[in-house]
Amino acid sequence: MQTRIDHLLAELKLSKSQKYGRKSEKSPRGTFNEAEQHKSTEPPQHNKKGKQTLAEHFEREEVEHTLTELACPCCGEQLHHCGSEYSEQVKIIPAKISVIKHKQFKYACRHCEHEELSSKIITAPKPAETGDRFRPKHALEACLWISSLFVAIASLLSLKLKQ
Repeated sequence: MQTRIDHLLAELKLSKSQKYGRKSEKSPRGTFNEAEQHKSTEPPQHNKKGKQTLAEHFEREEVEHTLTELACPCCGEQLHHCGSEYSEQVKIIPAKISVIKHKQFKYACRHCEHEELSSKIITAPKPAETGDRFRPKHALEACLWISSLFVAIASLLSLKLKQ
């Protein structure tokens, strides 16, 4: 019986030391050198994020957007072309996929650049999209749904012809 009590007291003491004793994070230095031992000479691999370019094999249609009025909103002087912005949008036609490349021209006022403290760069706006914003995903889903419907109809017709 005494050995059983001694054994239980030893377990209790061990449990208390694990719960309230020195934590493993406070272990002496030099015990966890695994990171130093596994140093690699290769640079870390990074995932590419941001805008992904669309595949080059798609047909491209370029649409240019310019300002209709080339007068500076600040001073009324003539604006000059100072650059352009590009953005691409997927356009899906059943059995054909193409890309619309929007080129928005940028304009600046030479008078404001030299005379004023700040000069605004004005970008020609793209035309507003009509109704719900068209998502290529929806067109692709519709295209797949219609093609699967045609396959189903064709298989039903072939079954009726066999009978």
